[in-house]
Amino acid sequence: MNPSISKVLSGEIVLEGDFTFSSVSKIPKVSTRLVLESPDTVIDLAGISVIDTAGLALLVEWLGMAKRKGISLTFRNLPDPLWAIVCASNLDEWFPVVR
Repeated sequence: MNPSISKVLSGEIVLEGDFTFSSVSKIPKVSTRLVLESPDTVIDLAGISVIDTAGLALLVEWLGMAKRKGISLTFRNLPDPLWAIVCASNLDEWFPVVR
């Protein structure tokens, strides 16, 4: 399933589909603007069906961009496999999650 990014409310973004090495490149560049549009953004990951390290790399890229712009970025409903990758990568202290 192709990845999709949609704005639900001001400051709330929903991700759905597969966020894998083969699909992350299909995400439109305009989606980054959605993520960085509000000073406080929550990204809901409940709709993600599959995510791998390429998907995590995209989330980390968004975190870096948000930090440089002074935007608070938080992730909600992380799939357990993603949380396992975050912890294995020693990013759990740095990765802003509402669990």
